Formats: sequence, structure tokens, C-alpha cells
Amino acid sequence: TKIIAKCEVAFMSKQNVKIISTGIFYPPKRISMDQYIQHFQEKGIRIDGLLKSLGRKYKYVQAEGDNETTLTMGYKAAIMAMEKAKMDAKDIDMIVFVSDTPEYMAPTNAIKLNRMLNAHNANIVYDMNCNCVGMITAMDQVSRFMKTYDSIKNALIVGGVLISAVAQENDPINNAAFADSGAAIILSQDKTYDVRGFIDSIYKSDPCM
Repeated sequence: TKIIAKCEVAFMSKQNVKIISTGIFYPPKRISMDQYIQHFQEKGIRIDGLLKSLGRKYKYVQAEGDNETTLTMGYKAAIMAMEKAKMDAKDIDMIVFVSDTPEYMAPTNAIKLNRMLNAHNANIVYDMNCNCVGMITAMDQVSRFMKTYDSIKNALIVGGVLISAVAQENDPINNAAFADSGAAIILSQDKTYDVRGFIDSIYKSDPCM
């Protein structure tokens, strides 16, 4: 009896979560980072070291007269991700919208996105703001959620940033490190006999930095 029990445990399937598709949307206006380097050099501020670490040569921002928002850019990225996955909006069970420059405070951007996509079966929808690590944090939390609830087969995580709306002209960090864009990731359950996908994570917050 003991040997049979051990075999059953050994071959029990694992509730894994994997990335099956992604989508990225950029507004059309592209700016060379050389312009920002020159702009801040004239003010005695060096940003070339930061840009070298980031590996960024260009950034995309909303053009004058462009009506893009974090929500519209996220929506376009979500459509791309669903098309790549050959997935319909009705297949989505959960939507999380991530942004530190959200278009709406209330109602949530996620519920707005839900309506835009006609994702009628997505009943768990909410926003989160975790600054620079928002998308990674969302993937971690959503994957843990999906491992717990068997009914959440597919989840859509959408992020949007509209830094051009809030960054001041003389802010070297925001101008060098951030741009305008939308991104989307689709996570799906994956039952296998080995452990895959997000396995574990460690968080650290230092408010004194």
C-alpha cells in the first residue's frame, strides 16, 4: 500500500503557469537619446552613464495632438497579445492593469479594459501600481492566484506608461529612464509532471533609499 501511494504522489500533475503570448505598443514619435544627453549636458547634468547601463538609444513618446493614454496603449498591446496567442477575449478569465500613470483612478482601468475587449468571462479584474516593477510583480501575484484557483485558465496582464504627461523637462531620471508605451502578457495554466514557470520570489522594499 505504501509503495502504491508513493507512486501516485510521484506522478501527480503540477499546476504550473506559463507565458503564452506578449504584445507591445509604442506611440509613433521616436526621439534619439542624444537629444536628451545634449539637453542635460548644457545644464551640467550627465545622463550618459545611466543610458549606457540601460542600453537605450531611442525612446517613444506621445506626439503633440496624439490622444493615446495608458489605457489605449495597453488595449492595443492586449489585442496584439491575443492575436499572437490565437485567443478570443472570451477565453480570458482575469485581467490586471498595471500603471503608475493611470488614466483613471475610479473606476479601475482594468474594468474599462474589460469592456473595451468584451472579455465577458473575466470576472476578476483590478488595477495595481508597483512603480518600476509593476509588471513583474503582477506576473508573480497572478501566477500564484492561478495556481490556487483552477477556474482561472487564462489571465491577461496589461501595463501602460505615459511618462511624457508627468515628467518635467529638467528631470534627468524620468527623461532618461522612461518612455510612453503599452505592454501585455497572457498567462495560462500548464499542468505537467514537473515544476515550471514562476517558482518563487523574494520582495524587498527600502523606503529610506
